[in-house]
Amino acid sequence: MRDPSFAVIDSALQVLLLADPVSKQLIGEPGLAEEETEEYRRKLVAIVIAWIAAYSLLSLSNEAAVASALLDLEVQLDQLARKEFPNAFKLGFGTGSGIAQAVALAAALNLNSGFLISSLLPYIGADLSDPEVGGLTLGQLADDRGLAWASRVGLYTGAYWTAVWLGVQESMRESLQADTVPVRRLLDPGAQHCATCPPKAREYSSWNEMLALTGGLPADGSDDCHSNCRCQIELFLEDEWVPVG
Repeated sequence: MRDPSFAVIDSALQVLLLADPVSKQLIGEPGLAEEETEEYRRKLVAIVIAWIAAYSLLSLSNEAAVASALLDLEVQLDQLARKEFPNAFKLGFGTGSGIAQAVALAAALNLNSGFLISSLLPYIGADLSDPEVGGLTLGQLADDRGLAWASRVGLYTGAYWTAVWLGVQESMRESLQADTVPVRRLLDPGAQHCATCPPKAREYSSWNEMLALTGGLPADGSDDCHSNCRCQIELFLEDEWVPVG
């Protein structure tokens, strides 16, 4: 059974849809947060490329060795997240070091870990365990599938994106501004948009109102685009809209 709060969110989204959302969509300009997110994407892809090179001679008929190689990839990607996510958090003004900040960072890391375990690794693992490739090495299979693996891992930059917004959230809560500072969510002008993001691209009276009406943050899995979301958030501070990061 779904949480009852989902019914409230669904109803709110229907109101937004009926309010001519196309005419109200807000478009944002890419900023430092997006630049850093793209840099994180490049690091993810670099790990996959290096992993392919390290295991290029691995026989795919050796199931135990293949499982060990996949585990190594998971560890490397998880370690990168643990190194880089504090930077994402700080981009969102989350510079504190208290319990709330630690909890928010843990949430972002758990989100990333969930993406890896439930989606990315099974995706690559299905290719490696295909009975038709049993006579190949990992390097030989990568000649055909390596680009797909690298492209797939790029989708998981979304957890970094979410960490930025979690930093904003904790900063606003700590400063008691989560119910007072106007917020607006914007569409990335260079991205393709899923069905659920455009109705959310509008102004809100506060951070908490935005969360109540949208059901989550960009790239946290609350939209149809899941971790591939590139929606942005701005705050109204000192009489002007301020991009985060």
